[in-house]
Amino acid sequence: MRMHHYLRSWGANVRKNVKFIHRTIQQVVRYTYAVMRSKALNKVSTAQGGKCEVEKACITWLGLTAFRIVLARKPTVYKSLLKLLDFELSQGRYRRHKKQFRGLVRNGAVVIDQLSF
Repeated sequence: MRMHHYLRSWGANVRKNVKFIHRTIQQVVRYTYAVMRSKALNKVSTAQGGKCEVEKACITWLGLTAFRIVLARKPTVYKSLLKLLDFELSQGRYRRHKKQFRGLVRNGAVVIDQLSF
């Protein structure tokens, strides 16, 4: 929702900048994974027994799915971007995660439906 607000306030033409926005989403997801690993592997965390045993593909799938759910609230604005995200999420490497987090995604979608933007 924040990204939608930024794009609107900047006057960005989503249809002309689909690839740029898609790459930005991918970078945000990769950065999130990197920060999680960094926090889990720093000296304080490892001294306390901290670990980061989550797979990068898992975080990628969750992040892309979260963006997809939120942006799907404005399907006419993000039609091309949603197609890119759908294609990326349909790849075989994410099948397992789709099944594994079905309930989590369903619960998150309910919360998003209660918000208006």
